[in-house]
Amino acid sequence: MDSVALMIAKVIKKKKKKLRLEGLEEDECLQLLNSHAFADVENPGDHKKLRSIAGEIAKKLLGSPLAAKVIGGVLNSSFDESHWAKVLNSKFLNAELDQNDIFPILRLSYMFLPKHLQNCFAFCCIFPQDHWFDKDDLVRMWIASGFILPPCIRGEAVEDIGGSWHSSFLHKNALDLLVMKSCFLQFLKRFDTVKVSKSIRLLNIYAPCLKMIPEAIGYLIHLRYLNIFQTFLPRSLSNLYHLQFVIYESGQLIPHNFLPRDMNDLTNMHYMQLPWDDFSGMHRIGNLNSLQQLDGFYVRNENGFRIVELEHMNELRQLRIKLLENVKDAKEACRAKLYDKRNLIDLSLEWGEIRNIIDTELDEKVLDNLRPHNKLRKLRINAYMGARSAIWMNEDHLISNLEHIQLDCCLEWQTLPPFGWLPFLKSLYLENMPKVKQLDNKFQRDDSDCVFASLEVLHIERLEALEDWFDSTLAAADDRLFPCLIELYLKDCPKLQELPTLPPKLRKLEIDNIGWKTFNLLQGTSNCHIISSLAAIRNLTIRNCGDLIYLKGPKDLGTTENSQLILNELIIKDPSVLLVEPLSSITSIQKLTIKGNDELVSFPVETEQWFLQVSSYLRELNFIRLTSLQSLPSSLTSLSSLKILCVRVVPELRLLQNIPAVLEHLELSHIDSLECLPSSLSNSSIKYLELKYISVQKLPDLPPSLCELHLVYLHNLDWLPSCIPRLSFLQKLYINMVPQLRELPELPPSLCLLHLYHLYNLDCLPSCLPSLSSLQELHIDMVPQLRKLPDLPPSLCVLYLQLLENLDCMPSCLPSLSSLQNLYIYRVPQLKELPDLPPSLKSLSILYCHTDLKERYRKFVGSDWHKIAHIPYVNLPTE
Repeated sequence: MDSVALMIAKVIKKKKKKLRLEGLEEDECLQLLNSHAFADVENPGDHKKLRSIAGEIAKKLLGSPLAAKVIGGVLNSSFDESHWAKVLNSKFLNAELDQNDIFPILRLSYMFLPKHLQNCFAFCCIFPQDHWFDKDDLVRMWIASGFILPPCIRGEAVEDIGGSWHSSFLHKNALDLLVMKSCFLQFLKRFDTVKVSKSIRLLNIYAPCLKMIPEAIGYLIHLRYLNIFQTFLPRSLSNLYHLQFVIYESGQLIPHNFLPRDMNDLTNMHYMQLPWDDFSGMHRIGNLNSLQQLDGFYVRNENGFRIVELEHMNELRQLRIKLLENVKDAKEACRAKLYDKRNLIDLSLEWGEIRNIIDTELDEKVLDNLRPHNKLRKLRINAYMGARSAIWMNEDHLISNLEHIQLDCCLEWQTLPPFGWLPFLKSLYLENMPKVKQLDNKFQRDDSDCVFASLEVLHIERLEALEDWFDSTLAAADDRLFPCLIELYLKDCPKLQELPTLPPKLRKLEIDNIGWKTFNLLQGTSNCHIISSLAAIRNLTIRNCGDLIYLKGPKDLGTTENSQLILNELIIKDPSVLLVEPLSSITSIQKLTIKGNDELVSFPVETEQWFLQVSSYLRELNFIRLTSLQSLPSSLTSLSSLKILCVRVVPELRLLQNIPAVLEHLELSHIDSLECLPSSLSNSSIKYLELKYISVQKLPDLPPSLCELHLVYLHNLDWLPSCIPRLSFLQKLYINMVPQLRELPELPPSLCLLHLYHLYNLDCLPSCLPSLSSLQELHIDMVPQLRKLPDLPPSLCVLYLQLLENLDCMPSCLPSLSSLQNLYIYRVPQLKELPDLPPSLKSLSILYCHTDLKERYRKFVGSDWHKIAHIPYVNLPTE
C-alpha cells in the first residue's frame, strides 16, 4: 500500500525511495473490522447474521486497515440488519477499488454520518490537512458557525452537546480522515488590505507585526469567534454584539487596561482567553452573564470591580477570584451567590499573600459566605488567614463531589475539614500551613469505611506542626488507609509520625526533612502474620532525613525467599541509606541519584559493595551537588548495565576513572577541578556527550559511536581532537563559549546540525562545509571575528546568524540553496545587501541590521523588494 507515500511525495516534491507495505490478510482485516463494528458489545458472537455480513464487507476492503476502521465505525452506529446490508450494497463499497483508492470509503463514511455530524465534518475539511484541532476550540467554532443551536439544548450547555458530537467523531474514527499534508500560514502586516465579508462568523488573525486591529473590524457584526495574537484590540470591538468566543494570545507583557472599556457590552460572550488570565481591567464584567470561564477576577473596592459583579454570572464553570481581602464584609461576600452557580465545577479563592493588616475573623466570615454549589469538583484556597474551616466545608453533602483540593499559605488554619471521607477525592495538596496538627478528623462515620478511599496523590509540604495522620481510633486499622494512593510527597514536616505501613498501591514516595526513624516498605496490615504482598513502590526519594536509621522490610517480617522489593528509582542525599535494610538487599534499582550532600568526600567500602550488587540492573547514575566529593566509586567500571552517567556540580572531583564500556550517555558539568578525561573514553559506546563548565585543556579521542556532542563553557580548551572527521555517526555538534578555540577541524559528512555560539577567536569556518550533504541547520551566534561565510551545502534548511560584528557579505551560493526555508539575520551591522534568495524560502527575519539593508528591502518601494516579495513571512522592521 503506497498511497500515503505517493501523497507525501506530492507534498514534499522530492523523489524518495518508496517502501511498499502490503495490505492485511483477509482474516486480519475482518478481525480489525469486527473490533470496531462490535466495540462495547458484550457478546459479538450472538450476532451471527451481522458477522456474516461483516465477512462479505471485509472481502471488499482489499486489506486496507483505514477502511476497516472507518467502516467498522459506520457499522457500529446501528445493529439493525438492514443498516449493515445497506453498507454492504453501497455503490461506494462496490466501486472498482484498488489498494490505493480510499476515497470511496471516505465518501461512504460521510454518507452514513448523521446530518448534524455531516455539517461539522464538512466544516473541518475547510482547514488545511494535517491541521491539529484542539477539542474545545473546535467545538467553539462549531457553535460560532451555527451548527449547534440553543433550541437543541435539553438542560445542558451547547458546549456539552458539541463535546458529545466530538466524541462521536472519535468513536467513528472520522477524525482519522482529516490528516495528511502541512501548510504555511500567511503572516499579515496590514489588515486594511484584506477583504473580509461582513457576514463572516469566524476570524483568526496572526499578525505579530500589526500593532492594532483597525476600527473597521467593528463592522463585522455577525462575528461569533475571534482568535488573535499579540495585536491590540480597537474600541470598536464592543460593537460585535454577537461575539461569543475571544481567544487573545500574547508572548509579551501587556498593560492591565489593554481591553476596550466597553467589552462588558458583549453579553453573548461564552468564553474569553486573555494573556496571563488578566481580567483586572474589565469594568462591570458581571454584564457578561453567559461567560463560562473567568480565570482572573480581581476584587477591587470600587464600582464595577466589587465581588457583587459575580451575582448573576450563573453559567460559570471555572472561576478564580483574587484579592479577596478587598471584600468589605460577610454580606458583600454573600452577594456573589456562588451557591446559585449550578454549573461551577472549578473554584479558586485567593487572598493577597502580602497584607499589612490581617483580620482573621473577616476572612472566616467571607469564606463562610462564599459557599459554592455541591457540584464543585476542584477547590483551591490560597492565603486564607482564618483559624478554622468554613462552615460549609464541614458539611458532607456540600463538598461530597470534590475530586481535587489545594490549600496553600493558609498560615492560621488549625483544623482541616473531614477530607478523608470524601468518596471521590483524587488529589490533595497542602502547603505552608504551619498550625495544622492532624490530617483528618473522623467526625461521625461508620468504622468500616476506608479513609481517603479514592485518593491517588497526596502532597504535604511545610506543615511544621503536623503530628498525626488520623485520630487515635483509626491508628490500628491500616488496611483502611489510602487504599488507592499512588504518589506521596512529604517535605518539611519534622513532627509527623511514621505511617504504620505504606499504602498498597503506592508507586512513588518522596520524603524530605521528615523526622521519621523508621518506615515500613510493606503493604497490608500491621500484623506481620497476614501481610498480603510487598509494596508496589517503584520510585523512592529520601532527603534530609538524618534520624532515619531503619526501614522495615521482608527480612524483618520473615517473608519467603521469593519476596522481593522492586524499586525503579531511588533519590537520596546520604549514601549510607543504601546500607539500611531492606535497601541493602535490593538489586532491582534502575536509576539512582545522590544529590545535595556537602559532607561526602568518598564512598566507603560497604557502599562500593552495594554498587557491585546492583551492577546488572543499574541503568542510570546521577551525582549532583556533592561539593566535597573527590572521587567516584571505584566499582563504576563494573556496572555492566549502566547507560547514563551524569556528574553535575562536583567541584572537588579531580579524576574521572575508567568508565563502563557500555555507557551511552555521559554528562559532566560544573567540575572545576577536573583537568583531563580518561583515555578509555574512546573505547566506550557513548552516543551523547556533554562537557560543560570543566577545566580540561585537551580532549582525548572520542568514541566512534558518538551521535551528539555538546562543548559548553570550556575556557581552557583551545583545540578539538583530530578524530572529529572520523566520527561517522555524529549528527549534532554544539560548541558554546570556548573562547580559546581559533579553528575548527574538518567535520564529518553525517552532521545534520551545527551550533556555534560565543566563539570570540574563531575567524573562519571549515572549508568542508559545502560538502556536508546532511547538514540541515546552521546556527552562528556571537562569533565577532568571522568576516565571511564559505559556500553552504544544498541540504541546508535553516540558517541563523546573530551578533556577527564583522560579517559583511553572504555566500554567493545562497540562491541555489533549494532546501532553505528559514533565514534569520539579527544584529549583523556590516551586512548591506543580500544576493538573490531561493524560491524555497518561507521565512525571512532581518532585525537590527544596517540601514541600507532595511531600505533595500522596504516593502513595495525598496530597490530589492522584488527579491523577497515571494517569501510568505518577512519580519523586517523599517522604523
